[in-house]
Amino acid sequence: MPILRKFLFFILLIWGWELMSQQSVGEEFHTDKGLPSNTVRTICLDEAGTVYVGTASGIQISPGHLEKNNYITKIIGRSQVWSIVHYKDWLYVGTFDSGLYIFNKGSGSLYRRYSHKEIPGIRRIRILQNKILGIYDFGAFEIRSLNLYKIFESPVVANKPMIPADIFSWKGKICIAHQNSSNSIFVWEASKSWITADTKFLPAEVISSKQSNLVYLEAHNQLFIGQDNNGYVVVNKDNSSERYKFKVTSPKQLLRVNDIAPYKEGVYLGIGNELNIHTGFIWKHDVSIERLNNTKKEISLSEADFTHYPLCILNDRKNDGIWYGSIIDGAYFLKDFKHWLLSPTDYIGLNKTPNFLFTWSKNQLNIYSQSNRSWKSISSIGCVKKIIELNNQIFVQSDQGIFIYNALQNSFENIYTGNSEHIFQLNGYIYWSSYFGNVTGYHPRNKKIIYHSFNDIKSIVNINSNGDFAIALASNQRIYYLKDNKQTELKGISSNNLNNLKIHFYGNLLMVQESDRLTFYSFDASKFRIKREHTVKLNEFSLEPINWISTNEQGLWIGINNTLIQLGVNQHFPNLSLISEYYLGNNKQNRVSELKSVMQLSEGYCYRKSGNFIEAHPLMIDNALGHVSDWQTEYQGFKVFKEDILPSIREGQNFRLKFNSKDFIFQNDGYILSILYTNDSVQFYRLNNTSRDLWFNDLEQGEYQLNLISTGKKMALPLIVTRRLLLNNLFWLLLILIVFMGIYIIYLSQQEKYSLQQRLIGLELATLKSNLNPHFIFNMMNLIQSMIVRSEQKRALKAISELAKINRLFLETSNKELISLVEEIDFAKKYVSLEQMRFEEDKQFTFKLNIEPNIELNHWLLPPLVVQPLLENSLKHGVLLTKMNPTMGITISLTNPYTLNILIYNSLPESNQRRSDGTNMGIHLVTERIKWVNEKYNEIQSIKMDVLPRMNNEFQVLITITKKDSTWLENL
Repeated sequence: MPILRKFLFFILLIWGWELMSQQSVGEEFHTDKGLPSNTVRTICLDEAGTVYVGTASGIQISPGHLEKNNYITKIIGRSQVWSIVHYKDWLYVGTFDSGLYIFNKGSGSLYRRYSHKEIPGIRRIRILQNKILGIYDFGAFEIRSLNLYKIFESPVVANKPMIPADIFSWKGKICIAHQNSSNSIFVWEASKSWITADTKFLPAEVISSKQSNLVYLEAHNQLFIGQDNNGYVVVNKDNSSERYKFKVTSPKQLLRVNDIAPYKEGVYLGIGNELNIHTGFIWKHDVSIERLNNTKKEISLSEADFTHYPLCILNDRKNDGIWYGSIIDGAYFLKDFKHWLLSPTDYIGLNKTPNFLFTWSKNQLNIYSQSNRSWKSISSIGCVKKIIELNNQIFVQSDQGIFIYNALQNSFENIYTGNSEHIFQLNGYIYWSSYFGNVTGYHPRNKKIIYHSFNDIKSIVNINSNGDFAIALASNQRIYYLKDNKQTELKGISSNNLNNLKIHFYGNLLMVQESDRLTFYSFDASKFRIKREHTVKLNEFSLEPINWISTNEQGLWIGINNTLIQLGVNQHFPNLSLISEYYLGNNKQNRVSELKSVMQLSEGYCYRKSGNFIEAHPLMIDNALGHVSDWQTEYQGFKVFKEDILPSIREGQNFRLKFNSKDFIFQNDGYILSILYTNDSVQFYRLNNTSRDLWFNDLEQGEYQLNLISTGKKMALPLIVTRRLLLNNLFWLLLILIVFMGIYIIYLSQQEKYSLQQRLIGLELATLKSNLNPHFIFNMMNLIQSMIVRSEQKRALKAISELAKINRLFLETSNKELISLVEEIDFAKKYVSLEQMRFEEDKQFTFKLNIEPNIELNHWLLPPLVVQPLLENSLKHGVLLTKMNPTMGITISLTNPYTLNILIYNSLPESNQRRSDGTNMGIHLVTERIKWVNEKYNEIQSIKMDVLPRMNNEFQVLITITKKDSTWLENL
């Protein structure tokens, strides 16, 4: 063991700093939650809120409980998914190693798959100018009417094809760019040809650049080009360009722009460090900020900015945030990213006042003015502790003293030198207390120091002020009420150690926080009276650990993991009511306790530190979880509605409620306040995460009401608990006998019913066969008769010979309900050969039989004479009526190892030519036969026949065979 510990310690020394950069900023999707791989290459959202995450080893779709999503995931398997887009009713999944999949988004069914051989190495699919376009190993393709067309072939240089980097739109034209080569951008001209981009279309530095341009995006009438040499380029419509370069602060940094996503005021760029795949960041390019043209911009960064290496990035307007997929850490969602600000330097604390936002490090203070949206920095005032804005003056407390900030001169005036413990405002004055000393004041208008303030109070250990009065906890274990330069001792708050208390104000209530308890006191300031109302034990109130508590005029705010909960407070129990809840997303400080330096509420926003960024989350109803999502309640599998009465339960019986959110992204981040009443008294009071079931245990007999409260939604559910049923041994014996007798009777009934049903299906199958054989013979005899009438004896004899062979095949299979696909295809080929003999002079047509390699036809079963009637239908109603190059054929392919597709197709008559509808007797017989075979062999396989929409002037019928007896192999 000592040797193992030394080895582990050695490994940690080597990787220590890199491992620090790997700490989670909060994965929304990762392998622990079922993601096939933590290498996320693409993320897609549709209008319903469904999230598609494509990885290097398959796809994950949220919500995962829907059957259609599970089917798509199963079809994709372990393919390398590089691009996903949705357009209208279709989902397009492009893979690097398995081709292109097209799914029906509503049903989840696979409409078509183009194999890797047909379209190898798909890198990106985009929707440009209402067209679905993509790039692959050797060029570009377009999807039109669900069909794939290769529209561009990349040139070959030095016997090597150029590799496409991206497909994009610029100046109203479609463009294709390639990697690692100059003069490699091609433009689709109106003349329907591809030409090389010239300097009139793009700046010369872009066209002739030897840098590797990786990604292109047109946004806000500008073209953003991401590179792999620590920067990016922005091109304007007038062909001018701006180069932005990130200042590299370490020899282990080589920055690469992997993806770009637009947003209202600019774009996001996902940037990774090529020399350390654990690090990267997201940069926000704000076009609303005035910039100088034609100058190189250098952007400074700090180590705190680097969190994860983003491969892809996506703007989520529905949920007001941004998604990015990392190279080794899964997929992430950052809430309200457009409101974030980047601090000029790394910082250890933040403070928000009405007009300014402050961040600071040990020796530098950064000041952000909301009026002109700009930063200023100043140094040498020591380490900042707290900042107060009073009457448009900024007071800064640091370890060197108290300072007044002059915004016009960007300078500080020192009004007190020395260290201080607490600073607060009261009645228009600024006060501060020193260690083990008195309270000193300052009059901002007269600019005078007031000594000997609140003389009886020495060594304040904790204080809180609302501007009109303050509550101070002194080291002598006494509590004082401060107002108008006077202090009065308050009695009524009991604690073993006042040093551990924190005071919060809410209206005329005082909230005293001590360890895991929050006690509410009503307070009469005129009479200095305080009365205890109620105590909430935080560990019982919430199942989740509470990380942060604050109050303001809007309510009591509780931070739980990644959610900020707003609670209303009143003097009647329950003291707390849920007003709203806000999802903040994840970051490195998402589990901190009471740290005012990294999280603060101010003027309708929650400000929080995240690396070198300041998160600014709007706390408005439009941003609340309840505004985004809704939830439903289930009682043991049955949906519960507001007016429902919960089923009665017995004393001592446990039951649970399950919450299902309609929003797929935030389904695990909502909270519900649950209150259980009986006879006007509260039995149960809890803040419950919607991802957890709500359990009620051992309730006594009586009538209850359960109130469920969330943002914008309330539900009241009556509940009746009945007396416990006392049962003796005789009762249990009789009950067991009755149950067994009932089961035995049901078993006999089901056996008889099953036997009768099987006999009936057998008779119906036999009837269908007898109908099918005369139908086929009738058509064949018509063929021979036509030959004899035309005195074609040799051809008639050959036809009779071929008909005899077909009849022999029919007799060999007529007593079988299922035959192999080899026998069925042999029968179909002989039939088509007869028909070609019949019309070889009057009508020439082409028959194609395409079978995908490596398909074992002997392993697939279907009823006999299923394909032949469909070929007959194709011939009669399509081929014989088509004037130009009539074609019919069969294509056999595998969707996956357990699903086989048989596509029968034929060309259709021209639009001005009369079409024959016929009786479709063959199709009717095939449909009925498949129906009854499915009923009899439903445990082995299922067969489905669909008439597909007419496309490319072709009529298509698809037969799908799905095996059911080998699905257990998928779990290996």
